[in-house]
Amino acid sequence: MTDHTTYQDKPWLAYYEQGVPENIVYEETCLPEFLEASAQKFPDRPP
Repeated sequence: MTDHTTYQDKPWLAYYEQGVPENIVYEETCLPEFLEASAQKFPDRPP
């Protein structure tokens, strides 16, 4: 956790399994770009 965050601020963090991060970093993308990337990654799957 960061220095300014406590379990009192986010009590659910006490229940996270070991190794589960408090935050995740993800690529910001708009829906059409996400759908296009998915279609390219899985071309044989139905829409």
